[in-house]
Amino acid sequence: MKTALPLAALAILLTAFPVAAKPKINGCTYGQLGGNAAKSCIRQGERDLIRGSSRVHAVACTSTGKMFCCEYGSDNKPKNCQALN
Repeated sequence: MKTALPLAALAILLTAFPVAAKPKINGCTYGQLGGNAAKSCIRQGERDLIRGSSRVHAVACTSTGKMFCCEYGSDNKPKNCQALN
């Protein structure tokens, strides 16, 4: 029963902060990244990494909520972006 207290504390911490306070990745919320629109781009990015490609696909989002699948190279700048939603 020693793990009950740390798990309870973790649950409280995770629910204490509103969704808006959670960090964003490439401007995207966790909800956007977990949605159907992002899945194919994330899978393509995984394939790029497995193949060792110099360009990797990743989802990027604007502040207005628009989602894109972009290629990122060594300069870490998005290129060839395609709208997802």
